[in-house]
Formats: sequence, C-alpha cells, structure tokens
Amino acid sequence: AGIEEFKWVSIGDKSVCEDCEDRHGETGSMEFFNTIGMPQSGFSICQFSCRCQLLPIGYNKEDLNKPLLKNGN
Repeated sequence: AGIEEFKWVSIGDKSVCEDCEDRHGETGSMEFFNTIGMPQSGFSICQFSCRCQLLPIGYNKEDLNKPLLKNGN
C-alpha cells in the first residue's frame, strides 16, 4: 500500500521482554524488520507470545512516543 517505513511499538506493561523493550520506537523498512526479527516471529525472549506491533510511520491514532497500554494493565 505504498508504506515504506515502520515503527516498532511495544505494549508497555510489566510483561514486555528486554528484547522488545529495547526495540520500542525503532524504525525501518519491512525488509529491515524481516532481517532482525518481526513481532511474534520467535526471535525474542517472549517468543511467539510477543504483543508488539509494527505500525506505519506517520500513524497518528495514538500517542506513539509512549508504549501502548491496554485497559487494566
């Protein structure tokens, strides 16, 4: 869909693993993230339980300067 750059966004609660916490806010192309490991791909300590997301650069529905928090966390 013409999207070339993405941003790694962690859920930001106490269960975020060290690997994903370090990646929060990191930006790159889909090729870059395929190379270093995608969310839920098994690359990280949290393995396939990862709750992080790659969002398009410029996505503005949330304040992405902070990790996303779900209600109750």
